[in-house]
Order: sequence, then C-alpha cells, then structure tokens
Amino acid sequence: METDRKSIRQTIDAEGFVICPTKGISMYPLLREGETLVRVEKTGERLKKYDAALFVRKNGELVLHRVLAVREGYYLFCGDNSVMYDRVEDGDVLGVMKGFYVAADGSYKSADDPEVLKYVADRWSDPAKRHIFTPEECGVTPAKSGSKAPIIRRIFPSEARLAADFPEILEHPKRRLIYTFGYWGKALKRKLHRR
Repeated sequence: METDRKSIRQTIDAEGFVICPTKGISMYPLLREGETLVRVEKTGERLKKYDAALFVRKNGELVLHRVLAVREGYYLFCGDNSVMYDRVEDGDVLGVMKGFYVAADGSYKSADDPEVLKYVADRWSDPAKRHIFTPEECGVTPAKSGSKAPIIRRIFPSEARLAADFPEILEHPKRRLIYTFGYWGKALKRKLHRR
C-alpha cells in the first residue's frame, strides 16, 4: 500500500493527474468495482463540499470518498454508500476526482456532468433517508470482496464528536438516527435504544 500511495502521489505531482480503478462498495452506485476508472487531478485550492477526493488514511489506506464538511485545516469525508466518516487533514488529500470512465463502453462522465450533480444532490439531500446498499445488492459476495462478512466500524460516534465535527446534525430532527439506514437499520436502532 505504501508503494501504491507513493507512486500515485508521484504520478499526480509529475503528470497533474492519475487514472486508477476503484475498489470496494463505499461509493456505490456511482462508482463500481471492476467497472469504473476514476480520474484524480491535483488541486491547488481547497476542496468544496460534495467533491469526491482521494486521500490517505492514517493506516496508509488509499480512499476515494466525498467531502461532507470543510473545516479549518481538515475535511470530513464519507462514502456515498458508507455509514462512517473520516477526519482528513489537508496534507493527506492527494487529489480531487474530476470524472470517471465506464469500462464497459469507455465513456467518460465528468464530476460536473448534470447527471452526476443530480445523483449527488439526491444522495445527500437528507442523510437520514440515504439507502445503504448491501454487498449483495452491489453484486459483491464476501469471497469476491475479500472479506468474510460485511463489517461496519465506528458506526456510532459519540454525540460530543458528532457535535464537534457536524454541528448542523444537532439541528436535524432525526439526529440520533443519522447513521441508521437501509440494511443495518433495525439492528442499529435496537443498539441505539439500548444506550
């Protein structure tokens, strides 16, 4: 992973962009493993809310997720099909997604394409109503994805952390259920009620 990160960073620095395949289901249904290649470009300016960007997690993992909030010196990212978010320092962002290629027909969709913008607006207009697709719905079996079963980490940030990272959530009428969607909804609601 360290080599991938260095080579991708070097390519972006030298060429100004990199084209790489996507992996996983965290950006489903827009980006699909084995079906899409993303174009990530170096950016000299700060990211904007809802930009999709490539960053490096503290463990060295490369991730392409969407910016949910822009803060002083860092961003809060979440995948379109994810229930957890990452706090990412400015220096850990490698570049912004400018578009993606669909492998089946070689077509290219810009991140600014009206269809893509509509998808983003629909997906993020109300996080409490956002459907989270299961691996099966994404066409991924545990054997294919390399994991034994779907695992969700750190689903329940403390209310204090949510308040610090997303003060606007405290105003949301369903703030306690922000992360309880789709497939995992019932189990998560039960866990919330036990608190």
